[in-house]
Amino acid sequence: MKIFNDYEEFSEAFEKAGEGDITAVRNMLNHLLVNLDDDNDPELIKLLRQAYIDKLIDEGEAYAWVYKGDEILRNHEAEHFVYEALKCYLKATAFGDNMGFDSIGELYFKGDYVERDYDMSFIFFHLGIKHANTLNPMSLCRIGQMYKYGFHGELNLETAEEFFSKAISVGSNHGIIDDYALIAANELYEMRAS
Repeated sequence: MKIFNDYEEFSEAFEKAGEGDITAVRNMLNHLLVNLDDDNDPELIKLLRQAYIDKLIDEGEAYAWVYKGDEILRNHEAEHFVYEALKCYLKATAFGDNMGFDSIGELYFKGDYVERDYDMSFIFFHLGIKHANTLNPMSLCRIGQMYKYGFHGELNLETAEEFFSKAISVGSNHGIIDDYALIAANELYEMRAS
């Protein structure tokens, strides 16, 4: 993931993205997704993100549908927009990106925009794992939490520990500190300390 440290790097990537360089489009989008609280014009930043997401979708990048769903949820609070976001996540899965399953699982796990439903969450996180070309610490961590707290049936601390350990392992392979790997590490620490 590219984060620009100075104006010159940013400007060069912006120009290349405008010329259609897909690597530059990816780098610009990553930068704009990481810097959501940018002090610059938020409406312009939102339009740039949407333009880069649409360009990646046009290029057949499956994961861009996940970004599009996230962008819909980020910018609209109304309930009917949830279904537009869900359609985007499902399109991501249809084009081969398992993160769409994970994103749906997270919506149901947290109860954001939809009614909390651990059974649905469990199903989608497992689909994400089953169809993953690269495992996501989010699914592994959340399933571990379901077993630890009995959110999906009975408590099973041994299985929870397995999922937390796997989330930590997968998260450390990402090259950056993964939030869900950290959550899994904390959950595992709490289990072992009690």
